[in-house]
Amino acid sequence: MGRDTKGPDKVVRSDEHNSRGIELADRGWLDEAVKEFKKAIELDPSSAHAHDNLATVYSEKKALAQALEEYLTALRLEPDSPTAHYNLAASWPPMRTRWPSSSTRSHRSRPGVSGRAP
Repeated sequence: MGRDTKGPDKVVRSDEHNSRGIELADRGWLDEAVKEFKKAIELDPSSAHAHDNLATVYSEKKALAQALEEYLTALRLEPDSPTAHYNLAASWPPMRTRWPSSSTRSHRSRPGVSGRAP
C-alpha cells in the first residue's frame, strides 16, 4: 500500500520537517533551516508554526520583508498565537533602523521649542 500524500500523513511529515528546521536553526544553519520550513509549508500550508519559524529565520538573516510576510501569514492562520505575536514584535527593532529613534530626535533642535512643558 502506498503512502498517503494528502491526509494526516502529510501533516506528520510537515511536522517532521518543521522539527528538523528548528534543530538546524538552533545550530545556526539558517539556509538549511529555511529549506526544511519551506518543505513543511509545502506539505501543510496551514501550519502557522512552520510559517512563524520560517519568519524567525528570515528575521535572523535580515530578510525583513520575507519575515514580515511569513509572520503575517502565521497570524492569519492562527490569530491568537502568542508566539507569532511575540516573534513579530521582537523582529521590529532591526526594521526600525530605517527611521530615527526618539532618542536621536530632539525638540530642542527646532527653533522656538525648548523641549520643556510650559
